[in-house]
Amino acid sequence: MPPATAPPNMNPNRAVSSSGIKVTSVSCSGLRRILSRARQAIAVVWEMTSEAGTEVRMRRSAGRFVAAVGVAMGLMLRVPPDPGAMTTNSDIELSAEAILATLEAAHAGAEPVVSGLRERKKRRLRQRISNVATALFLAEGFDSMSVARISAACEVSEQTVFNYFPTKESMFFDRDESYAEALAEAVRHRGAEPLGEVVVNALIGGVPLDRWQDLDEPHALSLFRRFCEVADSSPALRAAPYVDLERFTATIGAALAARVGAASDDPEVTLAAIVIAGLARARVRAVFTHVQRVSSMAALADAVRNDVIRALRIAGPTLSAFDSLDVQPPATGSAPTKPG
Repeated sequence: MPPATAPPNMNPNRAVSSSGIKVTSVSCSGLRRILSRARQAIAVVWEMTSEAGTEVRMRRSAGRFVAAVGVAMGLMLRVPPDPGAMTTNSDIELSAEAILATLEAAHAGAEPVVSGLRERKKRRLRQRISNVATALFLAEGFDSMSVARISAACEVSEQTVFNYFPTKESMFFDRDESYAEALAEAVRHRGAEPLGEVVVNALIGGVPLDRWQDLDEPHALSLFRRFCEVADSSPALRAAPYVDLERFTATIGAALAARVGAASDDPEVTLAAIVIAGLARARVRAVFTHVQRVSSMAALADAVRNDVIRALRIAGPTLSAFDSLDVQPPATGSAPTKPG
């Protein structure tokens, strides 16, 4: 007997059940939608045929059909996802309870790397507040969510929440390491590399997942999409980068000034710092734009990289001009002299 071949449109790589049937899997929400549509179709046929005296037969057929669909879908096994298919937010449950459970599970084995029992307890509490706040923000939005509700969900006082996060915005973005400090450090220790190249390399070194880094990619991408949606929908969160602009440019400006031996308020230093801040902002916007369209974090990183490189075409001349002012500090430790 010749070997059996898969029927047309059947994936030959699907898993095989104990009965030898090649099957695949769907999400629970997808199964519910299929069963719901099946019931709707049966109801229509039932209504059309009830007047012909076949109501009893249709009732039995309907029951058998729905049961058969349920059993068949329940038996289906998992098939590797199509790499070209984009995971949408509808594939992942986005209730506060589901998001919190996902975050708590991801961080369950992550022990704070600090010494002392008291510090470890503080880190765990901070992570708990961050997880609860993130779940509530993503499920219900930022502007309508109060710190009082977050603190009640964490079973701590509002003051305790503010001890860890000075503002509600800082709770939403939740960055342990200052992004501006990391970029300033790259500028400060760039050696002989062109300033524009150092900045772009620092900006496109990978899309930081922050709190999503311990999740599997489908969950990370879905929650990251929702995070960007909430950030874009909130006037307060859209304004947050501009509120931080002065601090950001001051941090970058201090690193630039140290390179050329100028005052931190030097106009050339100030302009270069603002241009770098513009590149950083272009990168953030690229992330928010492309995260809704890509199918993987690797694709997101590539898209962001391309946008930042495009932005450098405009910023490059200014940063190249600043390079001509660059003077390495003398080994004696005396203050460097800026070219006249």
